[in-house]
Amino acid sequence: MKKTYKIDVDCPVCAQKIEREAAKLEGIESACVSYMSQKIDIKFKEGASVESVIRELKKRVKRVERSAEVYA
Repeated sequence: MKKTYKIDVDCPVCAQKIEREAAKLEGIESACVSYMSQKIDIKFKEGASVESVIRELKKRVKRVERSAEVYA
């Protein structure tokens, strides 16, 4: 399953860091952050709990960039 979420990120480097961190999460097959459109496209692994993955993603985003926010 693939979903797109709005993300508030301040710089392209931060977007890259968030993308790399998201791709490491269990339950995410791939992730792509667009600084220009302020969106994150996530392809979830089969059987993944979307709610749990998003909850963990939000925590990791805050660790990478405190001012960044994922709206899900």
